[in-house]
Amino acid sequence: MSAGQGGRRRFRIALLTSSALVAGVMAAPPPARAGSSSIAIGGYFQGYFVTNSDQDGIVNGQAQPGYGLRNYAIFRRSRIEFAALAELDNGLKAGFTVQLRGEAHTTDQIEGAFAHFTGDFGRAEIGKTFSAAYKMFYGAPTPIPGLGANSPNMMTAVLPSGNFASSPVSYINFGPGFMYDRMEKVSYFSPRVAGFQFGASYTPNNCMIGSVPAGNPNSQYYCSIGNSLARADLPGGQQDIVEAGVNYVRDYGGGTTVGAYVGGGMARLSAQQYANANMRNQSQIGLGASVTWAGWTFGADYRLNNLGNKYGGIDATGAAIDLPKTQTDWQVGATYGFGSWVLGFQYHDTTANVRTAANTAAGDDRLRMLSVGGTYALGPGIQLASGIQAFKATSYTGQPANQNRGWNFVLGTNLSF
Repeated sequence: MSAGQGGRRRFRIALLTSSALVAGVMAAPPPARAGSSSIAIGGYFQGYFVTNSDQDGIVNGQAQPGYGLRNYAIFRRSRIEFAALAELDNGLKAGFTVQLRGEAHTTDQIEGAFAHFTGDFGRAEIGKTFSAAYKMFYGAPTPIPGLGANSPNMMTAVLPSGNFASSPVSYINFGPGFMYDRMEKVSYFSPRVAGFQFGASYTPNNCMIGSVPAGNPNSQYYCSIGNSLARADLPGGQQDIVEAGVNYVRDYGGGTTVGAYVGGGMARLSAQQYANANMRNQSQIGLGASVTWAGWTFGADYRLNNLGNKYGGIDATGAAIDLPKTQTDWQVGATYGFGSWVLGFQYHDTTANVRTAANTAAGDDRLRMLSVGGTYALGPGIQLASGIQAFKATSYTGQPANQNRGWNFVLGTNLSF
């Protein structure tokens, strides 16, 4: 017997135990027998040569965001995905997915790890993965793979760290920044009925199980392996996160498909933070839609996020600081496919409404981004991609260090298998 055969047998034994628990809940059908099982490997590689032109001088004694940086570089991101799946004779499907980063930009290279059960009851998931509201999203298409303004795999624009609008995202997302909604959670997705599907997720603590990245500014969002209870009450942390969404998907024939969603979520401020009068429970709402017709895909989406702040606060030194009270994100886009080509554009706008510690309006930080480009398919899963991206970040402070504008030219490839 090979090691692989032994692994499959052990997986089937564990599967029978888990399916028995599910069967008890589902009116106790006859004992299930193992059917078939498989392990698949997939993933992607996205790599681009990037040139940019942005504000990179010294103005009034302040260095602009691009100062001292090269204006050309290679950007890349890759991921390997291992997916195990088994199907019992009673129709129940169970499996797990582990997603491995190709870059060790943190000490935790596991990007996602979750188990799932699928049957007539719908689908249930548990582990480190995106929420139901995130996965049910429909909105503006991205013309350049991995480089869209909505939660991009790579950010080629040099965005000022002192600008509150420098995290472009339209998904429902309770993690820090725009790539951290993979907190430990349980999710449920209903069967699709007449084109409609419902989904919901619950996240006890705003953290991800894995190795804590040394020196990473978001290290407080990591839980030690096997002990997620240790991060239940983070300073400023949100917990007991509930996210839900409904989407509608229908193929009308003749190449016409419609997808739409509405979603939202709410988190409870950790107990230690209720003494901070300027903080509140975080909530978000979002909606979006896309239509595919005759080679065209049109889409738009919107999100409102209250960020968990009421107004500005006090920093560690006792000084008053401004904080954003709300953030709005919206985008529109369109692509057109003909032959091996897909060309299009995407426009994204993020606005953060900033208030002072005295609860007065300070002004707005804003980020606007435009991508124009496309792909050429050399074969299944093999694309050449190129385009131009323009961006402009403005700040209510008017300070050169908090603002930037420029453009990028990108040329590269998108491989998926």
